[in-house]
Amino acid sequence: MCYFHNGNQSVVFPQFSIFSDFSPVASMDMVKPWLWSILHMVSEREGINHGNKVFLDDVILTGTSVSKIEELKTFLHDKFKIKDLGRLHYFLGMEVLYKDDGLIISQKKFVLDMLKSYKVASMSSCTSPLDPAVKLHAKEGTPLTEPLFYRQLIGKLNFLTNTRMDITYSAQYLSQFMQDPREPHLQAAFHILRYLKADPTLGIFISKEQSYNVKAYCDSDWAACPYTRKLVSGYIVLLGNNPLSWKSKKQETISLSSAEAEYKALRKVARELVWLNKLLAELTLTLPAPIEVYCDSQSALHIA
Repeated sequence: MCYFHNGNQSVVFPQFSIFSDFSPVASMDMVKPWLWSILHMVSEREGINHGNKVFLDDVILTGTSVSKIEELKTFLHDKFKIKDLGRLHYFLGMEVLYKDDGLIISQKKFVLDMLKSYKVASMSSCTSPLDPAVKLHAKEGTPLTEPLFYRQLIGKLNFLTNTRMDITYSAQYLSQFMQDPREPHLQAAFHILRYLKADPTLGIFISKEQSYNVKAYCDSDWAACPYTRKLVSGYIVLLGNNPLSWKSKKQETISLSSAEAEYKALRKVARELVWLNKLLAELTLTLPAPIEVYCDSQSALHIA
């Protein structure tokens, strides 16, 4: 059963099943598996029900049957005014470039707009997101007169991590200074922009290879933050050779040992895998069990 909300009521289309209503918030981890088998994209310009006009954004239609997709588009066109945009090329700020052996998802335009907006063209590029010789501190340096400028920049960098996993840790690291940003923090943020300038076209390659083997890798430091002594953990989940989900985040609690820190990283990736497994099952992808999770701590593996 497939439900399409148009303001005050749901329109039911029983021939299709996505097991849930359309969410008002789209998760990037939910979009990436859909892009694996993308076919069409439609724009729903306005839906009218009981005199109310509702404007909606673009919608991805994907499936294994072209005839079923055409049937769904006909049904939607009868209920709403929609425009068929054809093959997907741009969605939620992400650009899709098709290759013979797969597709590339990038945010090239977003990066170029950022570089232009922050006037990075005259600056030299660099080879790493952060300068390893620079150690940032919360209360060192001159406070920024316009902290909103820093917060907006970090927000854009966090959005960019949807396709640029190489800056995921760096964006997370600078996010902890948003409450009281200082001049060194802004300089570090511009260092990331200079890194992006080196190649703004980088993105994620999704192969056509029909491999349903899921693997996950996780790691963690221990008490690296000099102020809170909280750990930073990270993970990446691969579907075949395609990156499906990744995250770098400072944990909420303090770990008393490196084994506990690594175990918390395992817990985070296990929770993500449970959700992804159910999502892929709804997309009729049968995954081989058990799912392999790689961790470099024998102590954490024994605890798990």
